[in-house]
Amino acid sequence: MKKILFITPDASRTGAPLVLLLFLQWLSKNKEVEIHLTALRGGDLEEDFQETTDYFVRLPGKKMFDRLRDKFKKTRFPINRYPKDFLKKLNQNSYDLIYANTVSALELGVLIHNKQPNARFIVHIHELPTTIKLLCPQFEILSKKIDHFVCPSRLVSKSIREVYRIPQNRISVVYEFTRALSVTSANTVKKFQVGACGTFHWRKGGDIFLQVVRYINEYFSEYEIEFIWIGKIPEQEKTVLEGDLEKMGIKNNIRFTGLVTDPENLFSELDVFLLTSREDPFPLAAIEAGMLGKPILSFKNATGINEITKNKGGFSVPYLSIEAMATKVIEYYKNTDLKQKHGNYNAAAFRDFIPEKVCPDLYKIIVENK
Repeated sequence: MKKILFITPDASRTGAPLVLLLFLQWLSKNKEVEIHLTALRGGDLEEDFQETTDYFVRLPGKKMFDRLRDKFKKTRFPINRYPKDFLKKLNQNSYDLIYANTVSALELGVLIHNKQPNARFIVHIHELPTTIKLLCPQFEILSKKIDHFVCPSRLVSKSIREVYRIPQNRISVVYEFTRALSVTSANTVKKFQVGACGTFHWRKGGDIFLQVVRYINEYFSEYEIEFIWIGKIPEQEKTVLEGDLEKMGIKNNIRFTGLVTDPENLFSELDVFLLTSREDPFPLAAIEAGMLGKPILSFKNATGINEITKNKGGFSVPYLSIEAMATKVIEYYKNTDLKQKHGNYNAAAFRDFIPEKVCPDLYKIIVENK
């Protein structure tokens, strides 16, 4: 029986950990493998991970990890800054495969692989270049130690080939996936709703969402549109956000839901899904919105979702063009047939982005080396 060590930077209810959890749940039910998992930080999904794995260990102390990580980022090579007992627990096991889920897990993966060089070493890259540079400045050096790269979109594959000169034969593209959705819309009479989803953060383009709302509020105020942001607002962002909303004159135009465990019911009420992200390889929220038949507006060169929508399930507008995105929102508002056509396309295009369809392909790549 193969023994696999999976490394996740945290157990938060966000894209990369959720995809990993779904894969581990599928793996435990369908394949004879011994699943070990280490998390560098905890989160809402920690109990789910523990229930799914044969062995679970978490790096002790979030504050400790953050301090060590800050020091580590200043170096060019991975230095053993993890507690000795923590590393000893992991190295007591002989692994056939080490799987780092995101570049944030790469540092620890290298340390374990240095002690177990016969193990196959894979990194699943859920990031694009700007984020990689921020989270793992030494990625170019560490990448030489990696046997294979899994990318969630062709955009990510192209970027690491061009920026880091990773050979094509060391890369596989496997799109992200989510649970099959089944929801019933309870609201039959409502305003036209435009929504976005994610942690309110520069990468998700929370500030861009505000500017789209302001632009529509200023130039298309005659249209009744309700805007909604679904997702967590970090404490450090709240004060700045409140100030922005006040100064932009849109504090009454946007509804913020906070963190939502099952956002699909909110997605089902939307007319249009805005993907305002600066970098978002293949976000689960967009998959779910697509499954539910919502047209998606996004930026060119910012997300792999464009590889699926292809301007048939939405529009990909010039990068950071607030005006273009706002104009497309109004186009959907005026043209119900177009909105329905693009939504229907997405419902069919994203239908198979579920564990039962995708996990077998991921398994073949990482375990069977096919």
